[in-house]
Amino acid sequence: MKTSYSIKHVLKTIFKKQEKQQQKYRHQHHHSLESLESNENLRNAQVEEAYYAEIDENSANEKLSQMAHHSQEIKIIEEETEEDDIYVPVRFARTQAGTFFWTTNLQPIASVEPAFCYSMQFQDRWAQA
Repeated sequence: MKTSYSIKHVLKTIFKKQEKQQQKYRHQHHHSLESLESNENLRNAQVEEAYYAEIDENSANEKLSQMAHHSQEIKIIEEETEEDDIYVPVRFARTQAGTFFWTTNLQPIASVEPAFCYSMQFQDRWAQA
């Protein structure tokens, strides 16, 4: 009986160890499933945060782009108005009768002939009348 008792005892201890190992394995497996799920949740949260950060960055970039485009349009409009504006110098003389204003017609420097060309050409008096 002693041998059967010892075999029984050995088998019981083996089964208990095996059962403990299985429980430990189940517990680890359960935690590993939880950890897989939590890792997946963590990854999803990170992807979502990156997605929202990208959306915010893109909206900020779009706003900057719109502002830059708007400022370029304003510059173009200003340049067009500057090209359209012609500044004419106004001359004036103050006399006892009042202040007299007059303007001159601006010509490009290349087309303006020297003044002596006009004054040096004497015309016939009959043609002038």
